[in-house]
Amino acid sequence: METRYEQLPFISNFLVHYIYGFSSHFTKDTLRKTLFFLTLLLPKMLE
Repeated sequence: METRYEQLPFISNFLVHYIYGFSSHFTKDTLRKTLFFLTLLLPKMLE
């Protein structure tokens, strides 16, 4: 439980950078990478 909350600032910061990336240059490759990272992060957060 503790590790999940410690990682929240990193994850939210990561998402903010990705959202800024989307607004400047949205591509299918960026979307694919985001979905890939989400599939990696979500199971770890839900453990």
